[in-house]
Amino acid sequence: MDGIPVFTRPVAGENVREVMAVGAIDAPPAKVFQIVTDYEHQVGNMPYVEDQAVFARSEKEVVFWAVADFPMISRRDWLLRSRLERNLAARFVGAGP
Repeated sequence: MDGIPVFTRPVAGENVREVMAVGAIDAPPAKVFQIVTDYEHQVGNMPYVEDQAVFARSEKEVVFWAVADFPMISRRDWLLRSRLERNLAARFVGAGP
């Protein structure tokens, strides 16, 4: 990404990777978290997202589907289970590519 460092690492015992992007946003952390986890309203709020549906949501997890037409790759859709965690900075101390 242009000027935004992105780090990934494997999750022990899982067939997934954690992803973290680092950047400065002029907003309180609670507001940023609210916006980036608003999976019910990605269409119109997230670039290139054309449709989405939330299948399950709890305070700690959300399962959703989305489709996007990105300019750099072909149209894609995905189903994702996302953990909703706060205060992750300590978990990524020393993280790097």
